[in-house]
Amino acid sequence: MYKYKNLNMADPKNLYFFLKWAVVSYPALHYLLILSGHGCPLVGVMPDFCQESPFLMGLPEMCQTINYFYQETGRLIDLLILDICSMNYLEIIYELGQDKEPSVRYLLTYKGDGPLVGLPYHLIIYEMQRRCKDRAVEPVANLVKGIVSRFNLNLVAFFIDHNKCQRIKELVRKFAYTWLLYFNLQQTLDRFNAFNLSDLLQDYEKALKQELLSLALCQNSNSPSNNPLEIMKTRTENWDFLRLYSQFSFHQDNFWLHLLNADFLQTSALVMEAKEAKAKNKMKPLIMTPNMIRQYLKAVNPEFDQNKLEMVYQQLRIYKKWVDS
Repeated sequence: MYKYKNLNMADPKNLYFFLKWAVVSYPALHYLLILSGHGCPLVGVMPDFCQESPFLMGLPEMCQTINYFYQETGRLIDLLILDICSMNYLEIIYELGQDKEPSVRYLLTYKGDGPLVGLPYHLIIYEMQRRCKDRAVEPVANLVKGIVSRFNLNLVAFFIDHNKCQRIKELVRKFAYTWLLYFNLQQTLDRFNAFNLSDLLQDYEKALKQELLSLALCQNSNSPSNNPLEIMKTRTENWDFLRLYSQFSFHQDNFWLHLLNADFLQTSALVMEAKEAKAKNKMKPLIMTPNMIRQYLKAVNPEFDQNKLEMVYQQLRIYKKWVDS
């Protein structure tokens, strides 16, 4: 372990090298990958504060790395466990399911928040050993259902299905386009009777909810949330966030991002920049902004008030000698 102590845990290339090492060193019929820790919803996971700057692995980059690993090796990740809060988003599912042959079969994560201590891995291993003896037709699906039912946690599991992902994206695209059209008509033609568009919006919304539910394999019945899968729907003027969020493939040939910000031209430019960046396929970690670090510290220490949070952040910045993180 000492040999690898300086590896950047947030670097997608190191995730790729780890996956290649694992399948060569431990060949198996089925593979389970667990990524654990705290992250920033719809931005990134696996922060590393032990480098010259504070780094974060972008969620699109994480998914692209797993996809690239499958394309290069043909080795499928049967079960991806994201032991990280707020990872039950359509944008992540689509990133994994955009190819005709997805790199992952099932995703298991939390509906919103999970416990600070994470999942009990020893019990997951026990469940795996027990299920292996069953000789079931669908051993991975049965394992997932067993984990969800065994633990009284806010868990949900999803299929990674290419066809369903494409149908959902098309519904979202039409919904967003119709909404933008309806909104513009309301703004420019006060007397225009747009009841047909209003009805159409309701139809799209109903169909979208049904499709989102169809991606869920199972979920904990004791969960306070009835929505297993979320989608970003909060309007924002935070361009730092939007620049990172636009990197999801879900936004290519889509209008959803335009619903989240009123500046149509600037939002369109972000999508084009993301498309060009993705074409270059450079797997690099993100450098965390001060606000990202503060959010992370708050997630790990929810009892901190604003003054305590700022004090810890400044002490960390000085200790790590971060000039401008």
